[in-house]
Amino acid sequence: ALGAKMASSAPSSGVGFVNSNTSPEATRMLHANTPWVINATICSMLFGVVVITAIGCILGGQKWVAAMVLASYAILIPGLFSKDFSFNIAAVISGIPLLGDERFQITAPRGHKGPIRESTRSVVPLLWDTGSRSGAILIAIFAFVVPVLKLVLLGLGELWRHSQEAWKVRTARRSILAVQIVSKWASPDMFAFALLYYLLRSLHHPPILESIQVLDIGFSCYNLFCVSSVISTMSVKLPKDPDQRKASRAELVARQVGPSTVMPMAVLLFVSWAGFFMKGISTPCLSLRLDVDTIMKALSLPTSFKPIVEMFDVEKLINSKVSLLNATANLWGWFTGSWELNLLLAFVMIGGFGLVLTVMDMLTLLAVALRFWWNGAEAVRDASLASMLHTTHAVKHVAMLDVCTAGVIVVSFAASIYKEQGIMIELAPGIYFLIASEILHYLTFYFVSGYADNMKVTTED
Repeated sequence: ALGAKMASSAPSSGVGFVNSNTSPEATRMLHANTPWVINATICSMLFGVVVITAIGCILGGQKWVAAMVLASYAILIPGLFSKDFSFNIAAVISGIPLLGDERFQITAPRGHKGPIRESTRSVVPLLWDTGSRSGAILIAIFAFVVPVLKLVLLGLGELWRHSQEAWKVRTARRSILAVQIVSKWASPDMFAFALLYYLLRSLHHPPILESIQVLDIGFSCYNLFCVSSVISTMSVKLPKDPDQRKASRAELVARQVGPSTVMPMAVLLFVSWAGFFMKGISTPCLSLRLDVDTIMKALSLPTSFKPIVEMFDVEKLINSKVSLLNATANLWGWFTGSWELNLLLAFVMIGGFGLVLTVMDMLTLLAVALRFWWNGAEAVRDASLASMLHTTHAVKHVAMLDVCTAGVIVVSFAASIYKEQGIMIELAPGIYFLIASEILHYLTFYFVSGYADNMKVTTED
């Protein structure tokens, strides 16, 4: 009777086991684009951005910035209609006397057994309909509202840049500043997809547990849009501040905090940040597990089947955790083994924009504080300090550990849509260390760079 029950639960596709993400069988199962098609698409988009930006450079002035913005949004449009991430999980039971070989499909989107294929455009209404409205709202804001808001603010900034009215110039400046701040916040879910890729790939344990996944063209589009739009918007020149001499509160702060105070405070913040940062990137921040009882219930299997599951020691196979450090190292290893450019993009986003640029910004801020401690208030007249301040302002708006952290939190809100299938995606302790490190990063940035700006005002006066 148990054998008949298992047979009725198994899909008609047979017991076959898919061993590779890049195999033709995996591509057909996931209804995904082949690695060659994805790589060719990425190369084409990169080529298009370079060519359009180069045309802008030939036209002269800041036209290359407008050209890159245009190219980045041209990339975004197909990303809205493409799949970002697809995966399939199945269990294969073989070698059991009287039962034979059976394949059990675990993933069942919207109640239909098969792979889960998600795009940003499709996941928002799904989250809303299944009750995860907080996740739907957050993803909609990041993926749709932020890109539109950036265009509106950029347009307003350019429209009033040369106005004769001070309030319009002030609004134009603030609009462009707002764009530079929010620009990187268009794709936190792409960081989440990269980490989910790691978690799901770690679940693959042939010949018992099959977990196949692919980062598809939508993932490529959103990541390339985010990077190219951030670079272009950070290159937009700000209108001259009509209120730059009105800084009484800034002067007060600059007088209260002397150069000798900046260095100890910066060192204290840096050391505290370093501790939380190292702990955060090395500790798992997201986990994925398969709940056996929920899966058995979804497959309509009797409780008498559980001893068979325990015999295969499945509990050890169905838990996966990811830290940013492990994800970065493994994504690079997987890329060099398969030459899938989406894996390189995921590596660059997490390892480069998430980790390296954050460290670079903190080191630059520490160097600025050291310069003030060494040269006092006269440091503001140093050209090299001005260059360092420009660097830290630019890097802070490009460093994306805060975006990555937000992406992990967002995916934990959105994970409720998979619970009925027994797929549990949960936050892990590392996320709290990452949040703490980014709070300290923000505090250090605004303390050091704010002090430098304030000292510049008082010195000029």
